[in-house]
Amino acid sequence: MTEHTKRLLIVALGFLALGQVPALAQEVARPDGYGPLRIGMTQEQVDAALGAAPPHEYPDEIERCLYYRPANAPESLLVMVEDGMLTRITIMGEPDVTTVDGIKFGDEIEQLKARFSGKAYWKPHAYAPPPAGYLTFWMDGVKRGDEFYDAQGALGTVVEADDEGRVAYIHVGTPSIQYIEGCS
Repeated sequence: MTEHTKRLLIVALGFLALGQVPALAQEVARPDGYGPLRIGMTQEQVDAALGAAPPHEYPDEIERCLYYRPANAPESLLVMVEDGMLTRITIMGEPDVTTVDGIKFGDEIEQLKARFSGKAYWKPHAYAPPPAGYLTFWMDGVKRGDEFYDAQGALGTVVEADDEGRVAYIHVGTPSIQYIEGCS
């Protein structure tokens, strides 16, 4: 078992102990999950909640990381499963979804940067021109810099702004929320 897998297992055990999970209609994206999904769930639990992963051309890659839309999930939902455990949930453009901090799709990123200046880290987008970028919050409330943050048990939220400077994506979960291209 890799060190990464051990850390994910610790996160999973903690969140599975929380008890019953709410329905997908839940409108709040939290660092530990969204709807029936909880960070740390196994692949089998994700499949049971929202349907199996689609067939994959390279099955050996599935063991390491798979980023996909479950069979019964809305078009706006993607999940990332690494080493058999749910590490990230991505929500795209759902108008009724907010984060625990009250951020919603379409919010202006400049206003959010000002509002959360002492709590979140801003990073320009890797591919889109400004004002596109990523605003990252960690559950422990500590603002961190540009380096990849990978503390054991860390959970956070990234709100991603498009080239018009509006929130277009919300990513919640483990440090994998910092990945820019799928599983990397």
